[in-house]
Amino acid sequence: MRGCIEHEIWLNALFYFVETIYIVLLFSLPRISFFLDFFFLVVFSLAYVINST
Repeated sequence: MRGCIEHEIWLNALFYFVETIYIVLLFSLPRISFFLDFFFLVVFSLAYVINST
């Protein structure tokens, strides 16, 4: 189970990293915000599914 816990910590760190990049890019490049919204939605739903299982 230790590997599973480490994987969850890594996934949460990756999620916050992507969220930070998303916020920075959202304010920097509003023209591609639609693509970023779609990408962020996919990442968020994927992280939710992995954490719920």
